[in-house]
Amino acid sequence: MILRLVILAYFGYFMADATHLNMWVAHIPEGVETAKRVARDLGYEYIRPLKSFDDHFYFKKIDHPERSKRESAHLTMELAQHEKVEWVSQQTPTVREKRAYKGYARKRPTTTTTTPAPKTSDGGMYSWMASNYDGMFNDPLWSKQWYCNDYRTSSRKPVSDLNVVPLYQAGFTGQGVKLAVIDDGLEIDHPDLVNNYDASISYDFNEDDDDPTPRDDDGSGSNSHGTRCGGEIVMQANNSICGVGIAYNAKVGGIKILDGVTSDALEGEALAYMCKNVDIYVSSWGPPDDAKTLEYPGEIVTKGLLKGITKGRNGLGSIFTFASGNGKHYGDNCACDGFVQSIYTIAIASASQSGKTTYYGERCSAIMATTYSSGNKGEEQVASVDLHGKCTVSHTGTSAAAPIAAGIIALILEVNPNLGWRDVQHLLAATSEVYPLSKNSGWMKNGFGFYVSPDFGFGLMNAYNMAAMAQNWVNVPDQKKCQLSIGLSSPLELTTGEIVSFQFETEACAGTVNEVKYLEHVQVKFDADVPYRGAVVIDITSPSGTKTRILDSRAPDFSTVGFKGWTLTSLHQWGENPTGTWTLDIKLQDISGIDKGTGTADNFVFTFWGTSDMPNHYQNFPRSYDSFNLQV
Repeated sequence: MILRLVILAYFGYFMADATHLNMWVAHIPEGVETAKRVARDLGYEYIRPLKSFDDHFYFKKIDHPERSKRESAHLTMELAQHEKVEWVSQQTPTVREKRAYKGYARKRPTTTTTTPAPKTSDGGMYSWMASNYDGMFNDPLWSKQWYCNDYRTSSRKPVSDLNVVPLYQAGFTGQGVKLAVIDDGLEIDHPDLVNNYDASISYDFNEDDDDPTPRDDDGSGSNSHGTRCGGEIVMQANNSICGVGIAYNAKVGGIKILDGVTSDALEGEALAYMCKNVDIYVSSWGPPDDAKTLEYPGEIVTKGLLKGITKGRNGLGSIFTFASGNGKHYGDNCACDGFVQSIYTIAIASASQSGKTTYYGERCSAIMATTYSSGNKGEEQVASVDLHGKCTVSHTGTSAAAPIAAGIIALILEVNPNLGWRDVQHLLAATSEVYPLSKNSGWMKNGFGFYVSPDFGFGLMNAYNMAAMAQNWVNVPDQKKCQLSIGLSSPLELTTGEIVSFQFETEACAGTVNEVKYLEHVQVKFDADVPYRGAVVIDITSPSGTKTRILDSRAPDFSTVGFKGWTLTSLHQWGENPTGTWTLDIKLQDISGIDKGTGTADNFVFTFWGTSDMPNHYQNFPRSYDSFNLQV
């Protein structure tokens, strides 16, 4: 007997005004001919199979509005009840924003005449030197790539360098690694991209063809975002054009989805497209950073991510890098972005040229690591290509940070192509630096010796350190999942300004195949019925004493819908043993101008992801850090 699943438009709790598309996706295991027959029998138009999933098909209902405010649940149920249909979902349009932020006017760099001096790995952060690498490439923007070669506009600024050049000098340039930029297109004939373009991993899902070239009908450059992101990674070196890509001998594809209506199915197709051949997917976009949106990936996106990490790279798993978000100045935080909260993605934050938090950079406990990007007024931005064969020094936001991270990971995969998707995450935790970012508050040391920050994750990526550790890396043990439903006697009663807590003891599935002794991700799923969603604040404290804010308040989020099955993620307990007493604190934040209220919270589920066996590299832990004084 086949279990048939119906996915109704449950997304309404975070998209109350969403329309519904005249588009259904059905899983029909018997294949295309059966799918066509089902469509014909029930009055649908068969469109096409989904490109990234076997036996999944698009249908449109004949004589049905292209959009409707209400879900057509009766039509979905009719499809679901057909004996050949295993699963069906009506599609809802998703709202996606590119995470490049155009804020302060850019200060142009000035040439320094300081005599170059040797770089140092510890005391050199404030050594006021010109770049040793200034003449390494003939590309005109190379000297503007301050995040690669420490080219500063002022001797008052600290050395800013992601330590990529030593890898170039060792012969690692991204050769053999393939990245796909999921975005608004890629200018495939740009003279600084054309030699590194890979058509085999490219597709235009908006126009349903194999040419991802962006539209620029009005000449506004509104679809330059994907091209800029791709350029950061693979600009060709030593061709006297634009700049130098972080992994300048890697190959890049363009997967276009952001130049039209997006949906769960479209995003899922993109995130799993050609996953056996794509090493790294680059996504510098997400739900609106407006401090009001709460959105988790849909069913097909979730399938796409799972396919990527299980089937991608011949079973080693594709790497998914995501921008962490640009909404801090609106009051947003990335705990409400389900793409960032996924354990399968690597969320990348921004640091400014001066090593400080940016005015736009969102914070949350799911951020993995940080690269440099645009900062505050007068600070440098990021160099790349632009539409129509042009160049730019004005790429910005976490949009610019995520491709830099992807480029560094590409270098690491050349160093060791046998790394799995979780190995990459472990390497980031083990090698990212605190020292360059230590003048920011919020750092803490967890119970296993990792420094973590809600702004920067494990710290600033260091390509050379990562590569050095990756060379002799032993892959981490198999992932385990220990899930615990917290049996509260009654829902927690919430009142504005009052902290409500509960504790529970766990042996972390000891004695079972799911036992976790060394944590990676901690996830907390919960429901909350509250009068003002943005007031909810949640902290967790591990048995080792690591206290983490997994959900912060968002004053603009005045939704009365609350939370239903929302999942929050923390990386801040990485490496710790989860056995012992956990504490959860929840409250309704007192927000100026908002009446005090009451609510309830219930149905808490903790999931511990990690390993039962000790990862090999932990033999040398706790890890060492360059000396620094943390900002209080």
